[in-house]
Amino acid sequence: MEIIRRVAESFEGLPHRLQFVEEKNEVLFFNDSCSTTPETCSAAIKAFDKPIILIAGGSDKGADYTLLGEELIKRLNVKAVVLMGETKKKIE
Repeated sequence: MEIIRRVAESFEGLPHRLQFVEEKNEVLFFNDSCSTTPETCSAAIKAFDKPIILIAGGSDKGADYTLLGEELIKRLNVKAVVLMGETKKKIE
């Protein structure tokens, strides 16, 4: 149990998975670039209570963005969404 406790306390998370990058002018920046499906993006959004601006998009892998869109509408903390890449129109 002691080893598990030490590992859990020292674990800093995985790179590019809700990875804290920096704080600038009281704005926290997180890198979640490994979140490459609507489901993982939705889970990341649910991790935050504070206001967020989501930057999303990329190459089209044929995913359905319906549930992600519904999640974005429900979440009052999502203040803006910046879309880019091939999936920009599909997500919009």
